[in-house]
Formats: sequence, structure tokens, C-alpha cells
Amino acid sequence: MPVNPSYEAAKVAAALGLDEMWDAFVPVDQGSEWARFSKHLEIVSKVPNSGLTVKDILKRGHLAPLTKELVNIVRTVDYFTAQR
Repeated sequence: MPVNPSYEAAKVAAALGLDEMWDAFVPVDQGSEWARFSKHLEIVSKVPNSGLTVKDILKRGHLAPLTKELVNIVRTVDYFTAQR
């Protein structure tokens, strides 16, 4: 997976209100690409991990243009608000 520059990931986190949750773990669906990627990181690093953080996903995910509608949708997702 490509790696996004830290400054871009930080801008997205700030726009989504996730900047204070940078190190929070994000639940991923078993069998999803993110679950497979998490397992890959664990195998490559040879260190057990607890999953992917907001930072991991924003640094390695495709960053789409942020629209007001998209930001509002993301802010209503339960697992982000539940971890605050």
C-alpha cells in the first residue's frame, strides 16, 4: 500500500475531527482488506499487534477529496464517537 505524507494524513484527521484520536484503534471487519493488511503488518514486523490505528489507516489508505457531506457522514460513525 502507498504511504501518504504525514502532513496530508494530519490534515485529513483534523478535518474529520480525529486529530486527538491519532493512536486510537479502529475496528475492522474480519476478512476485509484492512484486516488482511493488519495481519500482513504483524507478519512482516514479527510483533503481535492489536489492530490498526487512525494513523495507520490515514497514512496508508486512499485519501479522497473531503466534502462537507463526507465529513458529516464520518463524524456520525459510532466507533469514532464512542472512543472519545
